Amino acid sequence: MDNNGILIDSVYYRRWHNHSNLADSTKKGYEYHLKRFERFLLMSGMEAPLDFNKFYFNPVDNTFQPIDEVIIDEYILALKESGCSKGVLYQTIEVLRSFFSFLANYDMIESNVMSSYPNPYYERKLLNRALSYNQCLNLLNGAKKKDPFSKHYYLLLMVLLTCGLRANEIIHLRKEHINLESKVIYVEKGQKTKAASVHFPESVRNIFIHFFNHPKWLIWEKLGNHEVFFEDNQKLNHGSLQKIIDSIALKSKIKKKITAHQFRHTMATLMFESGIELSLISRQLRHRKLYTTLLYVCPNLQLGDDIERFTSQNKYFP
Repeated sequence: MDNNGILIDSVYYRRWHNHSNLADSTKKGYEYHLKRFERFLLMSGMEAPLDFNKFYFNPVDNTFQPIDEVIIDEYILALKESGCSKGVLYQTIEVLRSFFSFLANYDMIESNVMSSYPNPYYERKLLNRALSYNQCLNLLNGAKKKDPFSKHYYLLLMVLLTCGLRANEIIHLRKEHINLESKVIYVEKGQKTKAASVHFPESVRNIFIHFFNHPKWLIWEKLGNHEVFFEDNQKLNHGSLQKIIDSIALKSKIKKKITAHQFRHTMATLMFESGIELSLISRQLRHRKLYTTLLYVCPNLQLGDDIERFTSQNKYFP
């Protein structure tokens, strides 16, 4: 095995690359950080094949030791001395934490070196990514005009606005995931959340029924397709989904760039401003922690710190 690919050519990387639940765009960003970590390992004298369980050799007693926090400390220090910003340092640690957690979950390493590794390098800014109420109405009106018959685009926006699905979840949403009687969507295991269900209102149920009885869907289904949303008789991908949103925004005369993820923030904010309990919003978003939900509805950060501290110290919270 060529030492130039000590990590990228390893079984660790191949297993992560082939089985990680991360979105392709996120995975590509992680690869950049992992390749940089690989260069550091090479400069540190590591050789292939890489074995995190036998990372160090002790010539005194002829034993091997697993990778430990010392090498991570040295790597972060090297990045700091090279002039990396706090944001880059934060992201580097999070990537390594995610990567080693994956390896631990697959029993590829005996201990997770990143399980308790601190990350003090970044202060998360609270940004209001939500669309306004009027912008939502304009977008929905634009979606109706774009396809007034099947209401395909209108349904797409309504699901984004009321269910909080991520782009990847919208792309892979299938008819069998939808329970029209219970008004529930069963979401496949996602990037940051466990597999769960989300609820949709009666208005969305009626649009689903209309669409699933429209010739546009019936023809698509007859061809053996199951994905709810499509474009030009092709299954959606991240690019085609963004093009649909761009075209609806253009028809709605909205000039700002709008992404699928902004609808997730918008749903959370509209629910919060309507007086819905934060725990219910968190449930719909499928967040593991209320603190994360607070970053979506954008109240003051101190409140988020208080809730984080309370839930971490109270035995009734997992």
